[in-house]
Amino acid sequence: MTQREHARLIGLLLWIYVGLQLAITGLVTVMMFFMSGAMLSQVRNLPHKPGEPDPTFIFTMLPFIMIFAFLIAVVMMIPKIVAGYGLRKEKSWAKTWAIIGCALACLNIPFGLAIGIYGFWFIFGEAGRGYFDNPSTAGTMNAPPPNNWQ
Repeated sequence: MTQREHARLIGLLLWIYVGLQLAITGLVTVMMFFMSGAMLSQVRNLPHKPGEPDPTFIFTMLPFIMIFAFLIAVVMMIPKIVAGYGLRKEKSWAKTWAIIGCALACLNIPFGLAIGIYGFWFIFGEAGRGYFDNPSTAGTMNAPPPNNWQ
């Protein structure tokens, strides 16, 4: 694979991984909304002592907690989206975002870790150094010198 193909593949893998994260996070958030509603309807019928706190409080707060967790997860996806765009479009600022995106991907085992390690291997390896030093010529073959015998 050429340097350009490695960079484009890492960008694509980051985008695919963000899509999976978004789908799973959204699914868990929706499930928690339904589960908290079902639990709230059951807890309302339970007796509690007058001096104790209301047991329904935590279940009324759970949707807000899940929305907050969902927003944090989306904020953590933004560097991966930007890194994927920069790597796919060969932008000069892509290296910084790719480092941040790969570091965040490494926090999720096993797929994120694999993508992050692959990204770090490319970014800090010889191929990455050659690509990020001059992305316009990365992956292209240098033309041989012209014949000077004529």
